[in-house]
Amino acid sequence: MKKSIQTDLALERTSPACQAGYQYEERDLGLCKHHLLVIRTSRAAKAANCPKGVYHTLSFPPLTALGTCERQEIAYQLSLLLQEMTKKLLNMHQPEEERILIIGIGNRQQTVDAIGPRCADRIHATAQLSHDLRGRLCCAALAVFCPGVSAQSGMKSEALICAAVQQFRPGLVVLIDSLAARSIDRIGTTIQLTDAGIAPGSGVRGGGTALNAETLGCPTLAIGCPTVTDSTTLLHDLLSTLALPRRIKKRLSAVRGCLVCPQQADDIIDHASAILADAINRAFGVPDA
Repeated sequence: MKKSIQTDLALERTSPACQAGYQYEERDLGLCKHHLLVIRTSRAAKAANCPKGVYHTLSFPPLTALGTCERQEIAYQLSLLLQEMTKKLLNMHQPEEERILIIGIGNRQQTVDAIGPRCADRIHATAQLSHDLRGRLCCAALAVFCPGVSAQSGMKSEALICAAVQQFRPGLVVLIDSLAARSIDRIGTTIQLTDAGIAPGSGVRGGGTALNAETLGCPTLAIGCPTVTDSTTLLHDLLSTLALPRRIKKRLSAVRGCLVCPQQADDIIDHASAILADAINRAFGVPDA
């Protein structure tokens, strides 16, 4: 049944605590718990079925149960992680000197796939401002782009993203996308940030071309929040503790599943996109007043 496990979360792909090739740390940040997973070797990456890199995961109570101040606290903690990773990638000391391209991946017309575009709508573009003004605002030159999906544009989003990178020539690309989780309990309670890039749709349908530092030609961060789980994966987890006959396990692996999301999906996507945008504006741009 291994092939039925679908997730974009590195923490759900491996148990790093007792394995070689991984670094794993946990720490409490008040409302949030921070999980740091570093996949160091090709062997470890193959075992986890995800690229080598640094994966930061924030876990917190359900967004629908939190108030405004609590969601702002999550955004603040995420902004600190964004700044930390950016400084390591770019050695960034003067934000106004950096050109950063924010890309909202997904389909805004489908709720569970809309985090990227809805987040991009809330980010304050600053690349059009003069260097002196950005210096006074202490912000980077932010450009924002939403490629949509091929069903809307007739073109692959990966090709449009590569064209935008070539045109803007950023020092850093930040990709925002809705993710898939193995556990339905992760939906609306988890944010993942990584320097390993992303393959859009990889958690639920095999994914397209990987978007990372190698394919885009510049340092890349990917950030997202789980919004769906695969029904076959969900069924697998529910039945994993049972001693099922082998023929049933084989039949379950072959079943084509569907995507499952909670009833509060609209609220989750709204809160998650606001948190991600707030964190990016705090880290690189002009925070909301």
